[in-house]
Amino acid sequence: MTITKERRAELLWLGLSDCATIDKKTAVLTVSEWLQHHGASFPDVSMFPEQVRRDAMFWADLASPDELAAYFLASALKLKQTEMTTKQTKITMAECFRRLSDDDKAAFINWAGAQV
Repeated sequence: MTITKERRAELLWLGLSDCATIDKKTAVLTVSEWLQHHGASFPDVSMFPEQVRRDAMFWADLASPDELAAYFLASALKLKQTEMTTKQTKITMAECFRRLSDDDKAAFINWAGAQV
């Protein structure tokens, strides 16, 4: 008996939905990690700012500095409660680190080293 690709997709959907009812964050994180591992183009989480999803870049281009700061802070606070893949965490940290002055980078590296 051969299972059609539609039936496989249906079974996958049902299985993921079942997992999400138990632990939604872990289910979402697992799917995200799977997509990254298998080279899917979505979600696009790039190490290069020019490859950030177009809709996010479009919105950011229109936002004022105050709006950008407010949404960034809201996102940062939400990220404290959100599981992310290692790659997503590194990308976020690297982008913030780039914004620091050389003195602040050195101070951050010293601080981070003391956290271990």
